[in-house]
Amino acid sequence: MIKAVIFDMYETLVTHFDSPLYFGVQIAQDLGIPENIFQELWGHTDHDRTIGKITLEDALEDIMRKSECYSEELLDFVVQKRIDAKNECFEHLNKEIIPMLRILKEKQIKIGLISNCFSEEVSVIKNSILFSYFDVSCLSFEQGISKPDKEIYYRCMEKLHVNAEECLYVGDGGSQELETAEMLGMKAIQAVWYFKEGTQQPVGRKNNFLQAGSPLEIIDYLKTISSWTILEQISHETMVFMRGKYCLDEIGDGKGELKFKQGQKTIVTVYIHEDRFTFLIIFGKKERECFEMQKSEFSKYVCDHYDNSKVYHDGKWMYIDVNTLAQLEEVKKLIFIKKKPNRKPFPKENALYSKCGQRCDLCVHYIHTSDELRTTMEGSLSKMWGQTDWSMRCEGCYSDNCYCKDDLCNAKECASKKEVAECRECEEFPCIKATSADYRSMIHTEVHYADEITWGILPYVPMQYEDQ
Repeated sequence: MIKAVIFDMYETLVTHFDSPLYFGVQIAQDLGIPENIFQELWGHTDHDRTIGKITLEDALEDIMRKSECYSEELLDFVVQKRIDAKNECFEHLNKEIIPMLRILKEKQIKIGLISNCFSEEVSVIKNSILFSYFDVSCLSFEQGISKPDKEIYYRCMEKLHVNAEECLYVGDGGSQELETAEMLGMKAIQAVWYFKEGTQQPVGRKNNFLQAGSPLEIIDYLKTISSWTILEQISHETMVFMRGKYCLDEIGDGKGELKFKQGQKTIVTVYIHEDRFTFLIIFGKKERECFEMQKSEFSKYVCDHYDNSKVYHDGKWMYIDVNTLAQLEEVKKLIFIKKKPNRKPFPKENALYSKCGQRCDLCVHYIHTSDELRTTMEGSLSKMWGQTDWSMRCEGCYSDNCYCKDDLCNAKECASKKEVAECRECEEFPCIKATSADYRSMIHTEVHYADEITWGILPYVPMQYEDQ
């Protein structure tokens, strides 16, 4: 359950690009310093200004003195013009920003702010129309650290009294903020409502993240995930990770155990409980040496499990209980140490994707699939899905002869209701309703061999889990 939404500030809640800019180019002009000289000196101050080592005034005075153009009057003029430009950003808010924040408050969802900002922006932010909506703010200038440092996220979560899996992070994607949030176990959405073509905006669309085209889509997203329990999310994300990264046999015992195996070697075992999953990973000597080199990157929770695990003849047996998404992210890192990914992506030459992200050209029903490939597919499909009739033929989603042109499939029906042309245009994509097989990617206790996953699952899930 999401208990807090943490926002970035610039190009997320406010934008510089709907009001007159006052960046380095404009400052250099007012100071009478050649742009290339000013930008080089100005760029060197960026990090120190972000983490509170120097103020705007400090940086400008130093540059002006080095350029022999210092005067107190000119410094005050430029500083005030910079502050005025920052203030004006808050006069051109997207019309849905305030309603979105109000709805979050009404739903008693906590609101946090993590912003990489300079001295002049601290006072502007704190005096802005938005600041009263934040339960917690972590401003880099005050914190002494900046994104993507994980510590600033931890500080914000601690003040909000939430765990990572209880957080949604929303930002435009600068400073690797989305990647860090996701790595910590948060849900992450890229805010693209301020994106404009032909501007100096530093970040483009990141297609491996969900994107929100308007602020109120954040509210819609929260509605869609409210029905998923944390354990269901862990179950699904475990299988998406394992199937997207590895080509392994899945050997369940029909009760409460699932082994991922390559031949006779077990890579990881998952035990199913009512309130958690337990992952068993066995590290041999080389894996232990590798872990020791990376140990500082792991939490105390994982390190304690590692230190307290017994060593037998075949290695150190680590039983790690997982009931949060943050813990799962660390288990993924342990699995990477145990075995490098061995899943080879499908060839992209002549790839044909459906509207929901399936690979039409890898579908058993596709009319142009070769007889040889179809024969390979049918055996694995029959074992996975328990049927033998694969005779239906389809020319693909975008053709006039798609098999569901008269009786819409679930994905097309859902897209029609949401008034989008296809699933991939929906802010919720990828979702478990989109493709025909994604719902089968949950921790299970059945027996499925690697070929069954390759031909019976992956062609029929969003983008074949290749971004996981």
